[in-house]
Amino acid sequence: MFKKKTALFVGAHFDDIEIGCSGTILNLIKKKYKIVFLIVTDSVIINYQNKIIRSKKNILKESLKAFKILNVKKHICLNLKTNDIRFDDNSKRHFISVVEKYQPSIMFTHHPFDLHFDHQIVGKISLNFSRKIPNVYLYRSNFYKNIKNFNKNCYVDISKEFEKKIMAISCYKSELKRVGNSWKKYIESENRENGIEINSKYAEAFEIFRSLKIW
Repeated sequence: MFKKKTALFVGAHFDDIEIGCSGTILNLIKKKYKIVFLIVTDSVIINYQNKIIRSKKNILKESLKAFKILNVKKHICLNLKTNDIRFDDNSKRHFISVVEKYQPSIMFTHHPFDLHFDHQIVGKISLNFSRKIPNVYLYRSNFYKNIKNFNKNCYVDISKEFEKKIMAISCYKSELKRVGNSWKKYIESENRENGIEINSKYAEAFEIFRSLKIW
């Protein structure tokens, strides 16, 4: 019920996967994996004054540039509302249909105890639908302390892929403007620390939820 060379990456927002998994994506593509992105929200951000900080048009434009750098050819967006995710029967069916259509042998999704509520709910929902996926890994896409510790027990050396990772993240200009370009420094610091732990320059770290076979 799964395809050995298909990897599904689930993100609450359009930039989450790139922050947590870009290097691993490039690594898997080198190994001839088909990469599928499932984005849950429209990723639109509206502030408390009801001003649009990040529009749907802008985030889609930015994401397509990032996908091109990463050579990601397939993405699906459920277009649920940012910061107000509600999984009704229809959206659950769409989620399940993606899993059934692509039959991934690997899935990467948010840690279900991430401090960001969107990340939490997407992590929990996707794990519920992962029963037939033999390899499931949890990732982080922010740097705040989780409600429950993120247990790093799987590392991917991305020393050769790191430069492209930063290029992909840099495509999200509206988000970097909102949170500050310092986030790129945080990403570099995190990936460098992970690299030190496995004696490489840069690495991405994941928590294993289920692993039938290390890919």
